[in-house]
Amino acid sequence: MPEKTMEEETYSLIFSSLKHPIRRKILRMLTHNPLAFSEMLNALSMDSGHLSYHLDQLDELVSHTNNGKYTLSSIGIAAVKLMHGVEDYSPPPSPSSSTGVFDVLAKTSIIGIILALLAASLFLTGFIQPAGGESSEIPDIAVTIPPNQTYTYNLTIIYNEDGPWLERVTNVAYLRERPPLLNTLTLWEEGAFAFSFTFLQETFATQMRIYDAAGTVMDERGEQGHGGTRASFGTWAITQSGTYRMEIENTGAHVLTGSIGLHITWDRYMKPYYGYGIAGLILVSLYPTLMVVKQILSKAS
Repeated sequence: MPEKTMEEETYSLIFSSLKHPIRRKILRMLTHNPLAFSEMLNALSMDSGHLSYHLDQLDELVSHTNNGKYTLSSIGIAAVKLMHGVEDYSPPPSPSSSTGVFDVLAKTSIIGIILALLAASLFLTGFIQPAGGESSEIPDIAVTIPPNQTYTYNLTIIYNEDGPWLERVTNVAYLRERPPLLNTLTLWEEGAFAFSFTFLQETFATQMRIYDAAGTVMDERGEQGHGGTRASFGTWAITQSGTYRMEIENTGAHVLTGSIGLHITWDRYMKPYYGYGIAGLILVSLYPTLMVVKQILSKAS
């Protein structure tokens, strides 16, 4: 008989013999010592006909010793080992529904905490608050502008690393020397200037222009009003050192007299919680990093 066919018949014999619980019990009884027919009969509490039937079904799994007792054959020993393997195996416990709900809640909570930490970290890194500053106010600079003439006022800003720093004011110019603007991630300065005007005439008509340090027009508008009116002419950022210029052209038919005001501010801002925000972002990034490392290690193993 071919080897493969013998192997299949042996397995078939073992499996068919192990189907009945009485036959499995007989095999267990014969595991340690050979037993006589009467000993098995008393232990199983059954009639001799039933015991003979089951012993016949066991066929090649049992054999007789010299003194007539029953013992396990080599196939019977293999069958007992197979039974032990099946009986000793305990499948992993399936997760209960409560455990599954707990896992979902735990993962949802972790994701919620991460999203909250991310939102808080972004808020902290972008949070800005004023940190003081300084300002200069020249309220009343006398102005006289004949018809069709233009009055010019120059605002010159010079950045110097080392002092002393100068500040000089005339009726046609303002000069200010100061340290360069602060510019870091968490602390910086912004400069700006504004003009206001007051004319004494009953009525006036003007064309006003503002030039930046490169000579480019930043703003231009026509202004008309009544005497004694004081109004602001806007605010502009000081983006670089150099000379900024304001021009007021008298487009009316009468001489204009009055005054202009100049207001310069150097505002300082800071991000007081920037470091905390960066630390939070680093913590947020750790979770996906750990998940990636876990995936890599699980694949490697």
